[in-house]
Amino acid sequence: MLRIFCYPSAICLLVAAPALATPSFNRLGSLSGGTGPSLAFGVSGDGSVIVGASEAPDGIFAFRWTEAGGMVSLGDFSGGSALSRASGVSGDGLTVAGTGTVSFGYDQAFL
Repeated sequence: MLRIFCYPSAICLLVAAPALATPSFNRLGSLSGGTGPSLAFGVSGDGSVIVGASEAPDGIFAFRWTEAGGMVSLGDFSGGSALSRASGVSGDGLTVAGTGTVSFGYDQAFL
């Protein structure tokens, strides 16, 4: 595919660009025993790690997903109300950030 970029000064560049891949959608599933939806809130730079929140029988928990390991719960704070969410992941997929509800009802950040 060729793309032409023109600037106001009438300078144009002809650039060869690869054809865009056809998008595909894959289900991430749910945490073990969960029947509700999973929501993705972050993805690593290469797309191999996805983080978010998913319903489990005893609450809604942050998760980290990889193709090899599937969806793994990150749990919640001790004494929390079983509600956590992962909202970001580093480019290499090794560090996850999010929030969880602590015993007095406020969200607390985690890394």
